[in-house]
Amino acid sequence: MVLIHGCLNLINIPFGTALGVYTIWVLMNEESINLLKGKAIVDRKNKTIFYKFLRPKIQTSYKRNQERL
Repeated sequence: MVLIHGCLNLINIPFGTALGVYTIWVLMNEESINLLKGKAIVDRKNKTIFYKFLRPKIQTSYKRNQERL
């Protein structure tokens, strides 16, 4: 949805064009895709792993009971 909005902003010159290009550039970045999917991001240069904070795993009672068996 945000990507579509960014594409529509390309029509509004000059601010909308800059905002649209920046939106598309950021959202098509590999790190942004992984962040939005809830995966960890690894900084290869500094060998740092950033936290997964968008989608924490919450176990339901059914899954907990299955693990106990």
